[in-house]
Amino acid sequence: MSNKRILWTVGILFTLGAIATVLLAASFAAPTTEHLIIQAVGHEGLADEGNKKEAMLVVSIYNAAGPITRMAGGSFSIKTAAFPEGGYAVKKSSVTEVGSGIYQIALVPDTEDRNAVWKKGAYAVGVVLTSPNGSGIAVATLRIDP
Repeated sequence: MSNKRILWTVGILFTLGAIATVLLAASFAAPTTEHLIIQAVGHEGLADEGNKKEAMLVVSIYNAAGPITRMAGGSFSIKTAAFPEGGYAVKKSSVTEVGSGIYQIALVPDTEDRNAVWKKGAYAVGVVLTSPNGSGIAVATLRIDP
């Protein structure tokens, strides 16, 4: 094999190696954590005025790379911005991934008062996501109707 052919082969291999390295690095750098889109919708669930049963928030999390899956329940926190007169703030009682990037967060009245029940009206609830997969906030309205 001539020296020219050997240099050409080494040059091609070097170039292919460099391209592979760049593509591999780009795939590791292609974040699933950037530009998260978080949406939330409230649903009365089994909650009703006067009971303590669970209401729901349905939360979707995704970005350009697709749905964000396998989020730990501890990654979600709930902040109550407003609630009906005589009502209570809410807290999460469980988090379940019900579909690819779709999470159901069960909510109950947040109080130590064992007699606390849902009050009729609108609750404004923020969902705060904090995890290695990214962070973000969504706000939803939850209505408890008689």
